[in-house]
Amino acid sequence: MAFSQKFKLTATQVISIGFVGLILVGTLALFLPFAAKNGFKFSFIDALFTSTSAVCVTGLVVVDIGENLTLFGQIVVLLLIQLGGLGYMTISTLIFMLFRQQISIVNRLALKDALQKSNFENIFSFVLFVVKSTIIIELIGSAVLAVSFIPKHGFLKGIYYSVFHAVAAFCNAGFSLYSTNLLNCQRDLIVNFGIIVLIIIGGIGFPVLYELIYLKKQQRVSLQTKIVVVSTIALVLIGTVLIFYAEAFNQNTDIPKDSFGLALTSLFQSVTARTAGFNTVNIGAMTTTSLVVLMGLMFIGASPSSTGGGIKTVTFTVIVYTLLNVFRGKKEVNIRDRRIPDITVMNALIIFVISILWCIFAVVFINIADDHSLLNVVFEVISAFGTVGLSVGNPQNSALSFCSLLSEFSKIVIILTMFIGRVGFMTIGFAMLTMQPSKIKYPEEQVNVG
Repeated sequence: MAFSQKFKLTATQVISIGFVGLILVGTLALFLPFAAKNGFKFSFIDALFTSTSAVCVTGLVVVDIGENLTLFGQIVVLLLIQLGGLGYMTISTLIFMLFRQQISIVNRLALKDALQKSNFENIFSFVLFVVKSTIIIELIGSAVLAVSFIPKHGFLKGIYYSVFHAVAAFCNAGFSLYSTNLLNCQRDLIVNFGIIVLIIIGGIGFPVLYELIYLKKQQRVSLQTKIVVVSTIALVLIGTVLIFYAEAFNQNTDIPKDSFGLALTSLFQSVTARTAGFNTVNIGAMTTTSLVVLMGLMFIGASPSSTGGGIKTVTFTVIVYTLLNVFRGKKEVNIRDRRIPDITVMNALIIFVISILWCIFAVVFINIADDHSLLNVVFEVISAFGTVGLSVGNPQNSALSFCSLLSEFSKIVIILTMFIGRVGFMTIGFAMLTMQPSKIKYPEEQVNVG
């Protein structure tokens, strides 16, 4: 009998427990003595932090992946990134399919929720599409990056670096084998554009990717795809322009001041803030304006059913249109000649409000435990929530994130924030609460708001 059937788990509980289990397995693997080198030894909290960061495809690091981990430890991180990017339910379903095992209705519901499919129609063929497209895109990305990495590191090491960074980029995880992340690739066009394309493809979501690939077979493009494509382009362009002008006269950072170099760096930072976490510039040296722009992009995050986190582009778009319609005195939310269901609008508002509240609570808890700059703490919390991985850095060790300076209590807060950002408030909420529809309808009374 399946675990979920034996203990009568709901679909959302299966998803949440699956991610927790994967994180714990990764923690134990990293805690093994042969996972580290050069005399380095993981503390349990740092192993848990690294495993969570990898499974939740974040990229915040409290250890130098390239210098402190053995090949075994690095491969563990790589596998956790890959599994976390695809999602627990996708991988488990693929295993069931390979061994021709029957999948319970609870696991089917969990898979439907994980992939955010509205029904069971062709769901298993969609799982195969997710896995196949991931492998093909990552192989192509690895081949592109190899053009740059092989001449730098030799054939075998160059291939390894290419695969690692391609997987991390597509899964929107900012882990790098370089101690300075991608600062040494600031003007490398192959690496810059290769990583940018992988981040965008991984961040638009598998349903949108499916529609774009099979565009000719579709009778019409769904509203979801239209929203994702338009919002992704708009956010990237707005972020690029704002960062370009904010950093044009900043003498404290190593961003190139020529127009092309500044534009390329601004574009890369704008794209990577969409939950990827790679950086080609010292984030801590950027202007406050740029940091605020990055925080906004990180909070919005990627798109639904993607490898990224945040409140998601569709959620943000629905909220924007809701506000516009309220100001226009309209009772319905319409986007591109389509009416958005009230329950969808309510879910978007709930996600937005709860996300804001959690980030505030996390900042307060960390400030109580540690005495650090408020801006740095806020930036790190939003980066963790958006599962981004960008960090203002550790002044004592440029290879580590700001999180490495935090106490164990604060690291636990960041761990919870990364988990919530990846799994989602709605999934965790339904997993913790058994919702029973109320048969009682109370009388209505008007209250004044605003």
